[in-house]
Amino acid sequence: MKESPFLIATFLLFGLYVPAFCQQSSVDDLTQDQRRSITLRVVDAIQIAKKVQSESLEGYLAIIVDEKAWEAATEDGDMGPWVKLNAAKAERSVVLLMSPTADAGVAVFYDGDVPFGIAAAHSSKKKQKIPEADIAASYKLFKAGMLEMGSGSASLTPGFVKTDGGISMLTFTISFKKNR
Repeated sequence: MKESPFLIATFLLFGLYVPAFCQQSSVDDLTQDQRRSITLRVVDAIQIAKKVQSESLEGYLAIIVDEKAWEAATEDGDMGPWVKLNAAKAERSVVLLMSPTADAGVAVFYDGDVPFGIAAAHSSKKKQKIPEADIAASYKLFKAGMLEMGSGSASLTPGFVKTDGGISMLTFTISFKKNR
């Protein structure tokens, strides 16, 4: 199997930066397998989002919500409406791709490393919160055709965001190289 340059660059970025961030936060140290799994989920979520929405993902935050952070995320004002679409369970996670102003987003739900559900919604007005009913109405089961590797290379800058309750969540800021 031939790895895409995007995937290889993502692994390198993730491998270099995440351990340093994890040591500076309350997030447990990640094993190599956990890093690979999270990276694959973020890359998959970006590709799926490109397939189901027409807006650019430039500047979006990819927020990783695992089973340990599920409850805290459901209580957050921005993440809650997305995460509540499915119940927490062992090995369940969601990658939330949210615009900087939280007026657009995509959520890709995983059981282990397998995507099973997706929601994509945006506010009718810029810089306004997305109505919870619109998020709920956008939910659908994942279909294999939604995940097709596309072209283009994204850079993922790791960081953390805190929930309304003060829990740190691993994030990546998404940016794309501009063609000159």
